[in-house]
Amino acid sequence: GQDLERVLEGGPLLFAFGAGKGDAKADVKAGKIIQKALESQGFKIKWNGASDTRLEITKFKWQKRR
Repeated sequence: GQDLERVLEGGPLLFAFGAGKGDAKADVKAGKIIQKALESQGFKIKWNGASDTRLEITKFKWQKRR
C-alpha cells in the first residue's frame, strides 16, 4: 500500500524481486535481468546491485486507465 501511495504522489515505483531460492547470488542475477529488460523498454532504473534492495523505477508517471 505504501509503495502505491508513493507512486501516486509522484514518487518512484519500487520493484521487489527475487529468484525464489533464498540465494543472494541468484537474486542479484534475477535483478540484473529485470533491470536490463526494464531499461530496454525505456525505463530509468536506480539500484545498488544488492539482493536485499528493490529496483527503483525513477520518473515513473502513474496513469489510471479505464
